[in-house]
Amino acid sequence: MLDNYWQKVKTNYFEFNLFLRKNLSLLFLSIFKSFRTYIYVYVIPIIFLVVIYVFQSYGGINKPLPPIVAGYLLIPGFGIGILINTLISEWKASIFLKRINILGTNKWQFLLSIWIVGYILGMSAILLGIFIMLILGEFIGTKNSNIFLETFSFFNYGSSTQVFMAWFGFFLGCSIVVITSIGIASIIAGALRSVPLCQSLTILILIVCIPLSDLFLGPTIMGEAPKVFIILSYLIPQKYGAWATFLSVAGGNIDYILANPGMKTTMISFTNLYGPIFGGLGYGLGLLTISFFTFNWNNRG
Repeated sequence: MLDNYWQKVKTNYFEFNLFLRKNLSLLFLSIFKSFRTYIYVYVIPIIFLVVIYVFQSYGGINKPLPPIVAGYLLIPGFGIGILINTLISEWKASIFLKRINILGTNKWQFLLSIWIVGYILGMSAILLGIFIMLILGEFIGTKNSNIFLETFSFFNYGSSTQVFMAWFGFFLGCSIVVITSIGIASIIAGALRSVPLCQSLTILILIVCIPLSDLFLGPTIMGEAPKVFIILSYLIPQKYGAWATFLSVAGGNIDYILANPGMKTTMISFTNLYGPIFGGLGYGLGLLTISFFTFNWNNRG
């Protein structure tokens, strides 16, 4: 009886791997053949990153604190939401998803596949953004000073535990931004039937998410905003990724995050690293779970 159980487990495992490889290959092939992939995932988000950094640093004259600079690098992770939304909504309007369903792929398998592809693309966009900003950092700002190189050097200050937490927290911050952006896009595209409405609503929500996530305005300005805005900002899932990055890179020291340390008028969104990490991962998992229940194979339900 035990042998039969393990044989069934092995069979299910191999079948799962087979479907995953086939689905991932099909999705990667379809996605990378589209010119929009490069525009939505790489070009527009990285231009956004450059513009925001130049604006916040006054053309490189002002040097933001290292945890804040690390937060800027999460911005390309928002772009994957637009691509995922566009793909799902347009595939629903065509026969692409119906063909996948007929071939034996169920809803959970399809969504898991596109989430994996989306996560890989989103993280690759952040990596490309880091590479580009490391190069541009040589030309933006004061002579013989690259704020992005200095930021990554800052990651390595402190004990081995602090260094590990800085890098691991940054990785988790990136992951939270990417996963929650995918979750938002999946819910909207899976539930709504109109392709233009899906795309417009996703873009609008992501545009609202960027400033309220504390990545654009920064924790100092947001901390001095009216209390109602601060409370509303907790509804923004990417905020948790931003603060996971801020706190981990700063080693939990709030003075490394605020432009004016010790200001009593500034409200601190999080003081403990576990809050944004577990809150962000829970938020992302919740969004993906909801998208599973709102997803329909085609625009006729």
